Amino acid sequence: MPKGKDIFWRHAQLKEDGKLACNFCGEQYTGGITRFKYHLAGLLFHDVAICHQVPDNVKQMALKAFEGMNEKPTKKGKMSSYRISSSASGPHLGSSGSTSNSLTKEGGQLQTISNMFRKQEKDNIDRLLFKAMVMNNLPFNLLRSNDFKNFVVAVSQHGPGYFPPSSETARKRLLDDARKEVDVYIEEMKSTWEHYGCTIMSDIWKDTIRSRSYINLLVSCPIGTIFWKAKHVEKVPKNAELITEFLSSAIEEIGPKNVIQIVTDNGSNYRKAKLILEERYSNIFTTSCAAHCIDLMLEDIDTLENVASIKTKARQIVKFIYNKQQALDVMRTYTKGAELKRPGATRFASHFICLHSILKQEENLRFMVASNDWRLVEEVEKDHARDITHLIQNEDFWNMGKEIIMFVEPLVKVLKMVDGEGSTMGYLYEALDRAKEAIKAASKDMKEKYMPYWKIIDRRWARNLHNPVHAAAAFLNPLLFWKKMVTMDEEVREGLDIVTKKLVPLENFSEIANELVTYHNKDPTLFREGLAMTIIHTAHP
Repeated sequence: MPKGKDIFWRHAQLKEDGKLACNFCGEQYTGGITRFKYHLAGLLFHDVAICHQVPDNVKQMALKAFEGMNEKPTKKGKMSSYRISSSASGPHLGSSGSTSNSLTKEGGQLQTISNMFRKQEKDNIDRLLFKAMVMNNLPFNLLRSNDFKNFVVAVSQHGPGYFPPSSETARKRLLDDARKEVDVYIEEMKSTWEHYGCTIMSDIWKDTIRSRSYINLLVSCPIGTIFWKAKHVEKVPKNAELITEFLSSAIEEIGPKNVIQIVTDNGSNYRKAKLILEERYSNIFTTSCAAHCIDLMLEDIDTLENVASIKTKARQIVKFIYNKQQALDVMRTYTKGAELKRPGATRFASHFICLHSILKQEENLRFMVASNDWRLVEEVEKDHARDITHLIQNEDFWNMGKEIIMFVEPLVKVLKMVDGEGSTMGYLYEALDRAKEAIKAASKDMKEKYMPYWKIIDRRWARNLHNPVHAAAAFLNPLLFWKKMVTMDEEVREGLDIVTKKLVPLENFSEIANELVTYHNKDPTLFREGLAMTIIHTAHP
């Protein structure tokens, strides 16, 4: 293979066996100088390895060499304008004078061929990504991650030449940099605690695989939430002493004056610990986790006879279909790929979400069990499949299921609200009242239907969640107060009295009392048209 005049021959050696050897990385392969330039330029999908040791100036020269490859003669001796254009995602085939990222002949005759090549390139990349995920045990949910998508966009914008850091670099420099960023974020958050205060949140997490338990502690404030610390315990502590000392140590680390509230689950051990801490720290409120309490309401509803029966049948449908591949394939055909939700092991709301997902596919499931495809399932699975057929064809199942969802949906909405980001104390009091009224309306005011649900909500509210602070927070929510959803009553007065005594220094009592009177009277200086009213409807209280 004789050397030509191409300047890139200076970066390669021609071996006796006819192979080219790269001067930078030593890679050897057969082919001409064009193939070697693909190697230097770092262009994928040209059946040549990428050089990771080529200097940047040589790599840029190789890329520019491809950008200048135009005015190539066709077989008929005519000139066609072919050009490789560069964009944010790097060099690729594109039309002359355009950024459309496609190969175009005069008149656009080759547009379809270009699209075909682009699709082939994407398919190759997809396969490489899939292989990397499978070989490294990465979950497919990674593809839903915004962080991963941001990474892909950044690589695309960087263009050819990006190569990931070594494991050593990630383990040392990048990890150290990330730790420093977290430290800065934590320090910024700490600086706000003295002014705004913070909330301590704690629960117990059990590792069922290793039979170990951990007491976790998070710190939350208007800026965000951070993990503070955890303590390993052999078993879930049944007495309150261990929990009390763990929470107390965190309060001392953060500063007792900076902690406004402690939020925990509804276990008896935590309830006792909170009573001890309230005596020890007179300025700190203790409340129960609203999401956990509402989940307990759903757990109690789950035990109602009619609800338990329908829930069991819904689980039977899901369990059979997802345990039998043939049945699952048939279901996905008739639901057009839509999946049924499977209930979780801990959250009782998931049982109702499972039932709801079945109800949404009622028509498709009815068509499914009436089809010849399902007959083949029945031939294999015999009685089990026929039981599912009879269940899906049962009118009472669908009617009762829809009624249960109508009664439960208002509570699930409250659960989603309190389980989200940010503080929702100013809305919880009124939200549960609204949920009760929605359940009553769904029953068409039939007392025998809505009262079992009301009794469960009231019992759990009084036992696990009720706190005068919730009433005070609702009253101080300007949106609820302005719309007269909350008015001054004995419970609100009690809540305001508790809040004032815990949070307001004695010398500021009269000032706060005057401000509460101004607020209660809806003084025009606070409640006026324009910006103030807009803030009431859009800003968090």
